[in-house]
Amino acid sequence: MNPYFIVFTDLDGTLLDARTYAWEPAAPALAALKARGVPVVFCTSKTLAEAALWAERLDCPGPHIVENGGGIAWPRDLPLPDGVAGEIEEGWTIVPLGAPYDSLRAALRDIASDAGCRLSGLGDWTVEEIIMLTGLPMEEAGRARRRRFDEPFRIIGADEEACGSAVRLSAAKRGFSVVRGGRFWHLFGHGGKGAAVERLVDLLPCPSGRWLTVGLGDAENDLPMLEAVDVPVLVPRPDGTCDPAVSLPGVRRADAPGPEGWVRAVLSVLAEQKAG
Repeated sequence: MNPYFIVFTDLDGTLLDARTYAWEPAAPALAALKARGVPVVFCTSKTLAEAALWAERLDCPGPHIVENGGGIAWPRDLPLPDGVAGEIEEGWTIVPLGAPYDSLRAALRDIASDAGCRLSGLGDWTVEEIIMLTGLPMEEAGRARRRRFDEPFRIIGADEEACGSAVRLSAAKRGFSVVRGGRFWHLFGHGGKGAAVERLVDLLPCPSGRWLTVGLGDAENDLPMLEAVDVPVLVPRPDGTCDPAVSLPGVRRADAPGPEGWVRAVLSVLAEQKAG
């Protein structure tokens, strides 16, 4: 088996259940990856503070990609390549790739006015509102507010598709990007998950010279990640359908939503690698 591959994975709706955040069904695949020394890299819209919590829970030491590709969270005990700048945060070294959060907050207000849409960003929400909208526990809802590179937002009281198109156009005029995640829309000023995957692969030394990359995601914001990897896997939504915005030749489809589909898809890749 070729041991030199990486698994990039979204969290909510993919490795974690979209409603309950349960991960336990994925445990056999996580254990098998760990036994083979395969890095599991979160590629998530979650903040560093949230990802750090899940890294500890799932024993996935990183590195990880946070806030839709806005930053790479590098373990403090893993040296960065020469010439790569990082900042110490939350016990990690963060390699920033995205625009500052304050600029996103200001841009969201301008975009709302320009597009004629009422937009509500996470920075406007109380912890109690985040809990209501996400089902997160109190501590994790607080961690979700510690943002640096990505602003989740909702479109209020309007046709989401029509308003979403206007918002995307207005954001693009300002040099920002808008994508739709499994739960919210997201505004950011960087290359998205795909660019971050490519950057991380460049930074992380591979004994064979080239990593084989696997990616698993469930929503539009995961498409750049899936396009950037060698083996893309699309995980269904809770209702069993796949996000129609994720159209990619050769993409595999997991056979169930969340960690139930994730575990079988990953074990299938492991079996293929062992057979190869």
